[in-house]
Amino acid sequence: MATNGVVASISVVNASLLDDSGFILSNTRTPVAIGPDNFLTPPYQLDHFLSQDIDFDFDSMDPDFFSILDPPDQHEISATVKPKATTISAATEAFQRSPWIWNPVEKDSALAAQGALTSSKSSLPDLASVRKSALAQNIISDHRDQLLGMVLETSRLNPQKITSFPSFPVQLIGALIAAGSQQEGETAIWEFGLALHESVRLSLAALLETDNTWGRDLNYIRAYQISIGLGLWSGFKRKMEIAEGFRQIPTTMLRRTGAFSWSHYYATSCQMIDTSESLEQKWKSWVRKESTKRLAIHTFISDVQTSIAFCKAPTMTTLDHSLPIPASEALWLATTSEMWKECFEDDNTLPRALDVSQDLTLLDGLGGQADIRLTYSLVLYGVWSQIWSYQDVCTRRLSRSMSANHTPDSASMWHMHQYSELYPILVTLRDRLTALDRATNRECLVAKLFMMLLHVSVLDLQQACGVSGGDEAESVLEALQERWFPMREARCAVWHAGQVLRAARAVPPTSLRDFYAVAVYQASLCLRVYGLLCERDDHRQGPHQVRPSSSDSYMNVRIPLDGEDLPERNAFVELNRGIPCVTSTDQSEHQLIPLTSHAAAMTTSLTILRNNFSAVGTLHPLVANLVELMQSLGEAKNDLL
Repeated sequence: MATNGVVASISVVNASLLDDSGFILSNTRTPVAIGPDNFLTPPYQLDHFLSQDIDFDFDSMDPDFFSILDPPDQHEISATVKPKATTISAATEAFQRSPWIWNPVEKDSALAAQGALTSSKSSLPDLASVRKSALAQNIISDHRDQLLGMVLETSRLNPQKITSFPSFPVQLIGALIAAGSQQEGETAIWEFGLALHESVRLSLAALLETDNTWGRDLNYIRAYQISIGLGLWSGFKRKMEIAEGFRQIPTTMLRRTGAFSWSHYYATSCQMIDTSESLEQKWKSWVRKESTKRLAIHTFISDVQTSIAFCKAPTMTTLDHSLPIPASEALWLATTSEMWKECFEDDNTLPRALDVSQDLTLLDGLGGQADIRLTYSLVLYGVWSQIWSYQDVCTRRLSRSMSANHTPDSASMWHMHQYSELYPILVTLRDRLTALDRATNRECLVAKLFMMLLHVSVLDLQQACGVSGGDEAESVLEALQERWFPMREARCAVWHAGQVLRAARAVPPTSLRDFYAVAVYQASLCLRVYGLLCERDDHRQGPHQVRPSSSDSYMNVRIPLDGEDLPERNAFVELNRGIPCVTSTDQSEHQLIPLTSHAAAMTTSLTILRNNFSAVGTLHPLVANLVELMQSLGEAKNDLL
């Protein structure tokens, strides 16, 4: 049973062979043999460490480990300062080194990092100094042996050199160990996690091919989803591309079990006459359903985050919101049936997430029945598919040649109608998340990111910065200069980008990982491109820009885009008055630096990322790659002015 609200989505529940959710549960299976003669028998002589039980604490697992990270190849993280670039080609080269572009070479393979599996005790930190987490699990030797067998089967190592580790169902526990290893700054630990993740990934694929019923096993799907997350946010190009290609598999498995359907879930009732046995049975049945629901919610959120980070269309939409909203944390975190019954209310029927997304006031009368924080997150991420469709129409509309006699058509009218619906929804969600006592700053950061993405395409921003080369950058910059930069939506985009940075400064230490680090990077792109367009406009003095008169009181006022919402903000967004700036924290005193200052946006953004990890002193590999990319883009003096 889960002991932490965040990690609850992967809690393991012991039950019968086939539960009423349609899942085959792992604990009823006969362990799969490791090879024809079983790797765990002589001549390997492993008895000297396989005969003992080990208490394995998930010491290095962050409670928010579903934002899972896996390390990249160290060769991809440059420890040296790159020479300052002078042309747009330098920016293009910087993107070629980024985590999103991978050109495989002969040495790239699943076994490339297997040497990390043989880490010696001398290379590991003192375990007494490793922080303890709220989740601890006693692992028996049989499970540990299965994990070791999985590693042996998917590697070419001498088994006598392998450090012993336990297992649970083997693939799930292997994924958890790999996930937990990414929460520590010790190189030897996360390199071990990198190698173990490869074994988990290969074992999951082989297991499903051997027995297709694993596709209905809840723990198997959990392990697969964690493995996908490890690869997606690793910062290691090869692992990211492979994970992106296979991310649809757990979603398909959950769909086939009906996990996204309202009919899959049913109300549970508690009565005074329930015996301890019947109450225990009801509790476990409820937990199986809630576990399925929360895994489905996590899978949905992960799909949206991947869509945003990789600039790909989402594979899930609001139609997948037919499932009920999650139950309260008090119910979910109950460790016994008696505790669960104390928190249980007679009327425990929860509305569909789809209904809540259309009317947020449905949450106001639920009291303690629902997990309000997670529900708001689900509704917020559910807006993304509509934002994607809206931006798709914007791209096609702006790609048409501008003409003096152009009149609004049906697409333009739909475009305006969609905006008038989407923006107020995002404002409401942002305000509710801000007011929610238990809301994390990361959720507010996502709301502000969505408000930025409603006004600009990240793909356009990357192309304008040179991801596709100088010619494409010039073409996109020219289009943005004529059709986006003079418009109110450009100033809205850059304002919300600044607010993303403001929210990023407020998150707890080491929280700007995976998707949230990418969010800061995308905000920095928006700020940089707008600053570049301001420079181009100053050079050209084009007639499309309305110049304020010298008597305008806001003309020379510096507007802190990453500051509070002051009256000057409205003057900038609505009237294009003032000088857009970001706050520099490099100096002892905060300074407002105009976006036209060459590297202002990138320097400010990468400083925020570095400061978020100052307590541990080591950047996570994905964050390190993003910092290097932003530093290179900031140093690249663009010659397309």
